[in-house]
Parts: sequence; C-alpha cells; structure tokens
Amino acid sequence: MKRFKARLLLFFVLLAGFAITVNAAAAASAGDIPFISIEALKAKLGDPSVVILDVRIAGDIAASRHKVKGAVWVNPKEIEQWVHSFSKDSTYVLY
Repeated sequence: MKRFKARLLLFFVLLAGFAITVNAAAAASAGDIPFISIEALKAKLGDPSVVILDVRIAGDIAASRHKVKGAVWVNPKEIEQWVHSFSKDSTYVLY
C-alpha cells in the first residue's frame, strides 16, 4: 500500500511538472505557455471548456497504470495532424 501511495504521489508531482495550459491559438514561445497547479487543474476537471490531452508516447502509456480521468490521448509525434482539430474556444491542458 505504501508503494502505491508513493507512486500515486509521484504521478501527481510529475503531472504538476508537465501539465501546461495552452490556448489553442498556440503561444509563440515557451515563455508564453502558462503552467497550472494540481489544485487548479482539479478545480477545472468538471468544466466542459477544459480539455486534457495526454501527449505521452505510446510506450509510456502502456507502461503506466495511471491516467487522468477524461483525458484524450493524442500522438505527440503527429501534432500536425490533430492540432487544428480542436476548438479555439477551449482551454487545453497537456500532460
């Protein structure tokens, strides 16, 4: 049980480190991309205008037992194919 809790904590720490909110109008530089805390993301989970995109590579997803409920997986290697398919009126969180 301790190992599970440690892994879960690690997952959320990593999520906080990698979760970034991106407006669909794509920021020009990395300095323009805001970060979101775990607490702020939890508060937005029920908001239909917030879309969580899982951008992990397939191997990382297969190796993980955890994922954010409601997240949509998109292949990070095929960004040009899916980047324009999302609404500009939504807020996107990538992890």
